Amino acid sequence: MKFGAIEIDPAKNPAILDTATWDPKGACDILRQLDERFWQSTYLAPRSTRGFPVNEHCVPYAASCARYQASVFFLAGLEDGQQVFISIGPDDPAVSPRLSAG
Repeated sequence: MKFGAIEIDPAKNPAILDTATWDPKGACDILRQLDERFWQSTYLAPRSTRGFPVNEHCVPYAASCARYQASVFFLAGLEDGQQVFISIGPDDPAVSPRLSAG
């Protein structure tokens, strides 16, 4: 993990930095495997009474969910134990939601 000019490897120095995301590429690989229906359901969940969809690869934490304008933001746990912040929202209101994780 790089923070400005400082580079820290949490696997070698876990006492220095306890991070919930240690493999950003692996996290993105997991998220890319999820189908469009999962993301559509997740995007609509805060606006419905159904709640977040259940998935073995990515578990959205409903208590962390926030909406801002047309986007939804939340923390999610991944199958490999990582946690990521996810935002889903339209680039253009006429287009389906996009995904970004970080």
